[in-house]
Amino acid sequence: HLLIYLGGAVAVTLQHRVAAPLGTALFAACVLPGPFLLPTGERVQRSLTCFTSGFYFCRMLQLSGRTARRRPLWLKLSHTFLTFMDTAGAHGDGTAAPTAGERAKAAGQIGVAVLNLLVVAAAGLTASAQLQAGSTDLEIAAAVLLGGVCALAGLTAFGDMLCGVWMLAARLRLPALMRNPMMSLSLREFWGRRWNSVIQTTLKQYIFLRVSRGCGGGRRWNGVAAAATFLCSGFIHAYPVFVAHNCSLGRPVLLV
Repeated sequence: HLLIYLGGAVAVTLQHRVAAPLGTALFAACVLPGPFLLPTGERVQRSLTCFTSGFYFCRMLQLSGRTARRRPLWLKLSHTFLTFMDTAGAHGDGTAAPTAGERAKAAGQIGVAVLNLLVVAAAGLTASAQLQAGSTDLEIAAAVLLGGVCALAGLTAFGDMLCGVWMLAARLRLPALMRNPMMSLSLREFWGRRWNSVIQTTLKQYIFLRVSRGCGGGRRWNGVAAAATFLCSGFIHAYPVFVAHNCSLGRPVLLV
């Protein structure tokens, strides 16, 4: 599974005109069915494989654009495999050295992020320990709430750490993965401006704008484009869980 995907990813990152459609076709034909080939009881593996397959497919589409073709090969490969970082939107070409202030900020960012990840891991273990066979509804609700907070804090710290590492190691200024989502004052601000800029950018560029323009453009089609965008987002997030759950129960996925 990984070798097939690696071949498709390398094909897409090459400069030849047929590389992008060839790699994408190979990926869609061989890798996307991967979750169905796993053993029936491997619920977690099916979910992760299905999710990453769909996400990598979107990353391949991003690499087939004209702007991405001018990127160095190592950067395009990094963009494909580092699913949490949008290296296609990196500022700088890898040669401009960051300033002393930027390096100091990146080092401090990494240290704070690592500390936050340790705290989040401890809190996550505490939350999981609350979910026992005889847990009450209140205990389950508290554990789920704590798990949600851990997810917010963990993804934010993880994104900050990766941005800092790329700044120091590759001299690239990457856009932030999370923009302090817990500081949001509304749901619109949370989802539209602060949460997961990578998937937000992908959905806007490849779903919302294309559907809107395909329908003729204008504000009257924004609702259709928004509905299509949320449908694709829901598919990306819910389909892996759907596949994993039904396959673990021995149900035919396409008939449920």
